[in-house]
Amino acid sequence: MKLVLSMCAAVMVAAGVVVTPTPVSAVALQPGIDQVVVLGDSFSAGVGTLKDSIKPDDVDCGDVNLSTAPGARIARDYGASLEFYACGGSGIGATRRQWSRAERQIAGDGTGTLIVLSTGGNSVRSSDGSDWPTIVKRCSTWRNCQDDTKNKITNFVGIRTGMTSMLRMITTDKPGAIVRVMGYPELMQRTPDCWGAFGIERREADFADRNVRTLNQMIRWSTYSFEPNVQFVDVTDAFAGHGACETGGRQYVNGVVGPLWDPAANSYHPTAGGYEAYYQTLRVSLAWTPNLTITTCFANCGN
Repeated sequence: MKLVLSMCAAVMVAAGVVVTPTPVSAVALQPGIDQVVVLGDSFSAGVGTLKDSIKPDDVDCGDVNLSTAPGARIARDYGASLEFYACGGSGIGATRRQWSRAERQIAGDGTGTLIVLSTGGNSVRSSDGSDWPTIVKRCSTWRNCQDDTKNKITNFVGIRTGMTSMLRMITTDKPGAIVRVMGYPELMQRTPDCWGAFGIERREADFADRNVRTLNQMIRWSTYSFEPNVQFVDVTDAFAGHGACETGGRQYVNGVVGPLWDPAANSYHPTAGGYEAYYQTLRVSLAWTPNLTITTCFANCGN
């Protein structure tokens, strides 16, 4: 028996008979989760959907939107308690420090706890020490940024090493916890031009997306030693055809918000549709489907 999940519907196919479609939101989650811990950077924190992010009283970070943060939504689905530490701008080191605080709030070996995190993007460094937001800003304001050696990312292996070390710490501290490590969407996705991302030309769009693919591969590889409790959640298919280069409301990723020389924090972060794609993909990764094979389908599903 196969369960085909899309952002619109899930269809059970048995002996050639199509059963009534079921929305992904109605697909049963694996049981036993009573606490959700959210760690990491702006993609975990929900940054991108508001010009000025919300700062809840119980979160020590201004760059947070609990209404769109995927982990916070999953906590509401479960009716679970929420420990939220994600914050815009956090790299791997900051995420480790978040864990040092969060770990004290988790009982026993972590059984019953789901940890949702995204990190690594803010740890990217180029040959001159620049971070990823700086590189993307250069590509918006410089011609042919992809050819400038200053923008060549030089620490991908270090990101894999840092992610592996962090996941080893988490799984050693709380071996019973379930961990979902969220990947990043390809930001630009030109088709074939990039009209939706002001200042970005074709080769610059390809340069950005190529680096995101490499970053995701490093993060994915870091999870392998800790499976099955730790799993990488790939959002590539969910965002396919909805990059910042798109126009006409099809973007799941913002282009530049504000002036090129001083872009807002939600530039090149998910839109409301993008966070819906994140949430749906995370939910599919937690689906309770005994004796079923899950196949995700995000293309041509009414998005």
